[in-house]
Amino acid sequence: FYSEAESTPTSYVFYAVPDRGPNGDPIAKASVGSVQNLRPYKLPEYQARIVKFTVNPATGATTLDNQIMLNRADGTTPVTGKGNVPGFDEMPVAYADASTVYPNSDYTDGTASFHELPYDAFGGDMEGVLMDKDGDFWLCDENRPAIYQFQSNGTLKNRFVPQGTSTLGTTPQAPGFYGTESLPAVYSKRWANRGFEAIAYDAANDVVYAFIQSPMYNPSAATKNKSDVIRILAVSAETGLPVAEYVYFLERNKMSGYSTSRVDKIGDACFIGDGKFIVIERDSDGPDSKEGKKYIFEINLKGATNILTNPISALTVGTTLELSTPDDLALLGIKAVHKTKVLNLPSIGYQGSDKAEGLAYIPTTGQMVVLNDNDFGLAGAGVTDNSVLGIISFSNNYGMDVSDKDNAINIKNWPTLGMYLPDAIASFSADGKDYFVTANEGDSRDYDGYSEEVRVKDLNLDEATYGGVASVATLQEDGNLGRLKTTTSMGDYDMDGDVDQIYSYGGRSFSIFDAYGNLVFDSGSDFETIASTEDEAFFNEDEGEKDKRSDDKGPEPEAIAIGKMGPNTYAFIGCERNSTILVYDVTNPYKPEFITFYNNRSLDVSAEIIKFVSSADSPNGKNMLVVGYEVSGTVGLIQVDGDINSISKQVKAAEFTIYPNPAVTTTLKLSENLTGTVVNANGQVVKSFVNAKEITVSDLSNGLYILNTNKGVKRFIKL
Repeated sequence: FYSEAESTPTSYVFYAVPDRGPNGDPIAKASVGSVQNLRPYKLPEYQARIVKFTVNPATGATTLDNQIMLNRADGTTPVTGKGNVPGFDEMPVAYADASTVYPNSDYTDGTASFHELPYDAFGGDMEGVLMDKDGDFWLCDENRPAIYQFQSNGTLKNRFVPQGTSTLGTTPQAPGFYGTESLPAVYSKRWANRGFEAIAYDAANDVVYAFIQSPMYNPSAATKNKSDVIRILAVSAETGLPVAEYVYFLERNKMSGYSTSRVDKIGDACFIGDGKFIVIERDSDGPDSKEGKKYIFEINLKGATNILTNPISALTVGTTLELSTPDDLALLGIKAVHKTKVLNLPSIGYQGSDKAEGLAYIPTTGQMVVLNDNDFGLAGAGVTDNSVLGIISFSNNYGMDVSDKDNAINIKNWPTLGMYLPDAIASFSADGKDYFVTANEGDSRDYDGYSEEVRVKDLNLDEATYGGVASVATLQEDGNLGRLKTTTSMGDYDMDGDVDQIYSYGGRSFSIFDAYGNLVFDSGSDFETIASTEDEAFFNEDEGEKDKRSDDKGPEPEAIAIGKMGPNTYAFIGCERNSTILVYDVTNPYKPEFITFYNNRSLDVSAEIIKFVSSADSPNGKNMLVVGYEVSGTVGLIQVDGDINSISKQVKAAEFTIYPNPAVTTTLKLSENLTGTVVNANGQVVKSFVNAKEITVSDLSNGLYILNTNKGVKRFIKL
């Protein structure tokens, strides 16, 4: 949990909750003759706690500020991590041998002996934490499952559990023995140790949301691997009573498709405002997989059915919510939350085996923060026994020029989502793994019998989503987003007649995906940015008229080819509108580098298809491209040996990184202190710097520049 009130731009304050203490794998009851499976605790009396720590985002320096120990309502009895209900929960045990304080053995599995421990009626396997507007802490528990409310000093105020909890197990108790039984009874059917995994808070409505970790045993344990259904339960922070429940479908749980492993659980969730959350979904992949599934989605409750107030009463006999498909529920008028995939953690550098189970959002910067569960440093928890906190920043290079009526090149971020709709695809291998690349032109369905095409100014936009009547009117002006072509086929999440999300055609980019469909690179606004500085007269042109396709699909990346030249692999992307072919070094598919571009517009217009011919197959022994041009009806032969490999060698040899690139702010930041010069496209030195970690670029004209340093060469674009 990120504490906005306690944080500053140079110190981020977080609260995290360790789970139930170090513990071993469960021991099957059949192997030891017990009523329930055994759960061995290495520290049986471990007290649950909330940890407060501060991070300097610039240096990574971290300080442990406080540990808030959690106690029952009496203020003195510790809340431990042991199970609650005898005969229903796993039996808590300690290792029994001469080196422990538990010498007598109650059970043995042939390799170790175990001493039976008492259950803890208020114990919890804590998995999420937040602070409400009154300063109380709320935690969720994946064992019972339960929702806890603690005072700021760690004293329990309330514990909410499923109805009927007091009657579970071998010894029925009076209601309230395990907490207030206000949650739906079905939540007791949780998959063992996969109860509530995430908790989130909507301060404006004072509502706490708890997310079940995996599909529940509803109606039986056999359901878990046959279901994609995750439940989200909302409770009033004032009363603890449920106010809403929503259906969330995991990403291809039951049918995993082409994958290394299967997503079967969520890791954490965080409320980001306006009915939206970010959520981690994850598999259990091993440390050697770079393609592990640790997805972050944005989900939106808008349009989702509250099944507490719209109960599912018409399910086929013998069918439960967990056994229902999206189609089943749609026929009953039940709609799940809307999902948009944001990223895959291993694709941006996380280990494929990291147990991503902590997620926070920093509203002032738009950054996401991810913390892994290291299982208390026990060997085998993953590739590392360290706790690793990652701060994820989003680059500012996903803008586009959206108007052909503003008489300007105006590349900026807009509240749209692009539909890639690639017009060409190619593939290559790197380090023994396959990747495919797409040219993301985009296309609409515009026929005599059906047309989805419309301009944004003609949409009925949801005023709450887009900032009110005045903001909607401004957004829909011709000089803003009004001229952009969009679709009527999607975007009305709640089906109330207005559009909640604007979609645009294409990505105006090229993308690289791994063999499992994870996005590992997208060129963002590169194509328009490069054209705006190096080929301005033909920026998004239509029949030679500058800017005329900005309202449609911009440069229209149309064609793509892959070529191997020496040790390097290149992607050649042809744009239909400015007839340019851009060259990227994709030898490292996770860090492509822009190299150069070609055009011969006086003869060859509108690249439609590209083929790479290697030197071994070329008639003159040189690498070349064969390009088919749609408008001119010509075939171009482009020799591509030249300086491409030498530029690649220079760029890839650099031992540093730069950001942002394109440089859209006043400074270009360097990953370390460097000395060197900035050279413009004409080879002139325009700036020098000594032992600098950032360079002022606000005084530079827009264009392409070369950064020559003592640690190598990089190229950057100034906007």
